[in-house]
Amino acid sequence: KTRSPITGIHQQQVRRIPPTDDRIKGDQPAVDQYQQTTDKLIEIVCSTLKELQLLKACIKNLKKEDLPEPELQENGFITDASGAVTTTTTSTKQDELKYSIQFKEWQYRVSALDESLNKTFTIIHGQCNRAMKARIDEDPNWETIDRNCDPIGLLTILKSITHNNESQRNPTISLIHSKKRLMNMVQGEGQSTDSYRLKFENQADVIQNMRGQLYRDSTLYIVSMDTYNKKYHELTTDSERDTIKAAATETWKASLFIVNSNPTKFDQLKKEMHNDYISGNTDSYPTTFNSTCNRLN
Repeated sequence: KTRSPITGIHQQQVRRIPPTDDRIKGDQPAVDQYQQTTDKLIEIVCSTLKELQLLKACIKNLKKEDLPEPELQENGFITDASGAVTTTTTSTKQDELKYSIQFKEWQYRVSALDESLNKTFTIIHGQCNRAMKARIDEDPNWETIDRNCDPIGLLTILKSITHNNESQRNPTISLIHSKKRLMNMVQGEGQSTDSYRLKFENQADVIQNMRGQLYRDSTLYIVSMDTYNKKYHELTTDSERDTIKAAATETWKASLFIVNSNPTKFDQLKKEMHNDYISGNTDSYPTTFNSTCNRLN
């Protein structure tokens, strides 16, 4: 349990992060491994480094979380000869003192988050093997990411490598294989809904990162008629078309998630949805992915 002079993390802890290997891009094992590695990274750094909640959000969302800078409050007032009080836009000494304290605390938290992010970068890069590092070096943004010790940029590259289709495979064949894996992804016996959801979302992300669509033309037609009472090709604005595409994606994902959910555990629920639908309740099936997951839970 020797402490690293660079990261401040016990070396025994760091070695427990699953190493990032060099699997074929877009394959489900590589996609799952990226998620598993990220989860383990969050578990370790958030139990050791500062500003754990913000750090966790940065890693999960691949976006640096901003701390709002405090503002100087202006609660000044003047009293005239009659005793009437009028507020002004002048800050009092108490306002300035309060602001000074809040600003110093804000500076400390920003500095602490930056320090934790820099250490996280060192941990992530240290877990990559030589082959993976060679791929990272090929990214056009790597020099800037490395210079700034930017873990979000590094994780973005790693996610792109595991989710991308720019491999030795024909891109169309890669997309077909990715869609096939999603279509055949059935919730196993004993597999929790959360685990099933995570694997499902990872594979759906792969398809979308390859610029694949998660809907069919028939789904566009159905959603467009339900939303605007128009066929999709009759829509006249980009905003309307984008709305329908997003809704069609949600509907298709929600429907597939239900169809491939565990047949033993959710057989009765599926029968109820079907019976409600044929009885005239056209809203019996959830139309968003989140609402579907909530229903299964």
